[in-house]
Amino acid sequence: MSEVVYLADFFVEDQLAGGAEMSDAAIIEHLDTPIKRVRYNEIEEVDKDCFYIVANRSLFRPKILDKLTYYKNYIIVEHDYQFISGPGNGRNPYIFEGALVPPMYKSHLDFYKNAKAVFFQTEFQKGLFEKNNVEGNFISFGTTPYSNKEFSFFRKLVRENKGPRTRKFAVMESNNDIKNTKGAVDYCIKAKLDFDMIPPMKRESFLLKLAEYSALVFFPMTPESCSRLATEARVLGLNMITPQIYGAPGEAWFSLTGEDLVDELERITVEVSMPTLKEYLPNG
Repeated sequence: MSEVVYLADFFVEDQLAGGAEMSDAAIIEHLDTPIKRVRYNEIEEVDKDCFYIVANRSLFRPKILDKLTYYKNYIIVEHDYQFISGPGNGRNPYIFEGALVPPMYKSHLDFYKNAKAVFFQTEFQKGLFEKNNVEGNFISFGTTPYSNKEFSFFRKLVRENKGPRTRKFAVMESNNDIKNTKGAVDYCIKAKLDFDMIPPMKRESFLLKLAEYSALVFFPMTPESCSRLATEARVLGLNMITPQIYGAPGEAWFSLTGEDLVDELERITVEVSMPTLKEYLPNG
């Protein structure tokens, strides 16, 4: 049996980890098979006898991607739009008219084409690749993957937060331009909505605070693959003032809230998406 190696720029315990790395950790947990984790600065060569799961890879040397493309011994877990090589360092198709990326700004197209499979978080994300004529065996997870611990925490939050909520609107305070805190604030001011800014804090504390509100205003600047913030706001039963320009609002489960939504996200992850991914692993 080939060794399975998970390649990623970072993992969940690293300082720069975010939602992508949390999803990777959930995937590794649910696959329940021996997997070696390797970061961008820990790989010298590609072993043709190994099988690779390739996640965020912006820091990997081009020769590693070229070797993978040649050996075809990998699948991709796409958290982003990494077929875009520029301009600048961004990977946002929305900076181009109609979200159509000019050929000069596309790269590693054969990397997608030669993968055994390319997994996306939502149909929306998958559709932007197809719209840009990126070829590959594309499969949507149907949600961002969550861990068993996260599912348990969500259920606990839902059960313990059924009391009265403030009528104010919540806005996430973030220095990350793509989260567009300014846009959300401007909207609230223009619409004369009474709102509170929720400052940065540890994730569990943030969700506990968010649960005090009945609605979230969220205007992301990029086509997020799914958006954990939007998904978790719906889990907590918040209404959303948000444009349908990213993954989560387009999925059928976005109409659900509370434990019904947690049950559906768990069903999709455990019964559908992870078994499908596992089929592509050696002896899967």
